[in-house]
Amino acid sequence: MAEENNKYKMSFTLGGLFYHESQIAAELFKKEKNWQEVKNKILSDNLFQTRSLSSLKRITKEVISRLEVLNDFQISILISGNIPEKNQMLWTGVCKKYLFIRDFAVEIIREKFLMMDFLLKDEDFLSFYEKKSQWHENLENLKDSTRKKIKSVLFKIMREAEIINKENFIIPVIFTKNTAEAIFKDNQELYRIFPVSTKDFKDILK
Repeated sequence: MAEENNKYKMSFTLGGLFYHESQIAAELFKKEKNWQEVKNKILSDNLFQTRSLSSLKRITKEVISRLEVLNDFQISILISGNIPEKNQMLWTGVCKKYLFIRDFAVEIIREKFLMMDFLLKDEDFLSFYEKKSQWHENLENLKDSTRKKIKSVLFKIMREAEIINKENFIIPVIFTKNTAEAIFKDNQELYRIFPVSTKDFKDILK
């Protein structure tokens, strides 16, 4: 289903996965239990150590918007899990917020993985983009430079989330039972944003 007004949100082009910033924000949320208080604390103390207030505001808004879509179980893993578990929760947040990324993960990354076609090519992104442009006018009207930035940042996020490696090969995800349950209990189809087969995922839940 398309997002509001048939538009894909593209504010993820601000940066990458924001691993360290998300850790800071999640730890604060554990104490404050209020995202507005988290935002206020980050801004007042420049906890992300940015060079300008405008940059701090943009990054803070972006990070919190991704974490807000995670539930308490997922936030707890983001705080206390190991690095792969934390990356999986951050990737979940990105995909829950951005339908464009979620669709790409499900329709391109996972489908290629299931077909044992592990190399993600530029052509995969371009064909996906062209297909979606037919249904989303805001994609069709973007400049070539903007399209290139979207691809560049998306690939950066996927590398940082360990969905693909530096050579753009898809990395099979390895779940713990804890993370599998956190994803499945949120949405029974959400695991499809990861390169994993249905059987392998459900076997973890047994």
